[in-house]
Amino acid sequence: MKVPEAQGATDIARDPATGRLYVASQETNNVVVLDANGRVLADTYIGAGGISVVWDAVTSQVFAATRAGGTVAVLNKDGKLVANIPMDDTPNHLAVAPDGAVYLVSMYGTVGDKAQTGSVTKITPSK
Repeated sequence: MKVPEAQGATDIARDPATGRLYVASQETNNVVVLDANGRVLADTYIGAGGISVVWDAVTSQVFAATRAGGTVAVLNKDGKLVANIPMDDTPNHLAVAPDGAVYLVSMYGTVGDKAQTGSVTKITPSK
């Protein structure tokens, strides 16, 4: 299925209970929510450079990292933006633990910097 609203799509997450898909896009800076049949339910601006998206079944929330925006956007299950959390430097990828904690890996340094020391941040969402 094509998702024209998601130019430069970079990642996808799925809610197994509903079959909804959450597509993060780097060029259009959004998360597009699709139902199980591919119909667009929401198209939400999340900040510059959407790079990673995860579904948190414990909180029924979506977390999306914006590399250029330097934030992690939090959306409800319907795709409404409920928070935009500032992060250090360049958020990159997210993972969800079984307890609902969300982990973010961030890149540091500049292109060509051989050190490029990264970091991991634990985000504990409200339940």
